[in-house]
Amino acid sequence: MGEDFDTHPTVVTIQREWRRLNETLDSLTPEQMERPAFDPEFGGAPWTVKDLLVHIAAWKRNTIHVIELVRADPASVPGTGTPDEILEIDFEAFNGEQQARWASCSLDDALIEHRTAHDELLAALASIPPKLIPEPTTRNIWPYPAIWHTRMHRLDILDALER
Repeated sequence: MGEDFDTHPTVVTIQREWRRLNETLDSLTPEQMERPAFDPEFGGAPWTVKDLLVHIAAWKRNTIHVIELVRADPASVPGTGTPDEILEIDFEAFNGEQQARWASCSLDDALIEHRTAHDELLAALASIPPKLIPEPTTRNIWPYPAIWHTRMHRLDILDALER
């Protein structure tokens, strides 16, 4: 990965959120990884902290699909829009399908998927010219899952530890 890639503001932000998430995960016991991720008082998915790892990874994989479109034809991908918008994904259905798919996975499998999806995302980003990577100035960009989505769920994990 070249210097232009490594210093691109979006890549720097993605890597910062990755480090922050992993610093949080490194402090957790296996029991904490099985805690409910969301406060039932506020509704939401009945996911565990572990489930959030594969959820984040699944959305990073959607970002990889957008990068493949950018690589094939940069003009075909709008300058703004999140992966669900660009790929026309029903995000609630997608999230449910991913939850069902990964529900019985082990913690080790969840951690492997978490790391693998991130590594593959970085490799995909590095495969396109840095000028095609949107700046992290808005949440309405296709790298959203690796930035704000990751940040939001890191905060959900921290909240789960307080309960």
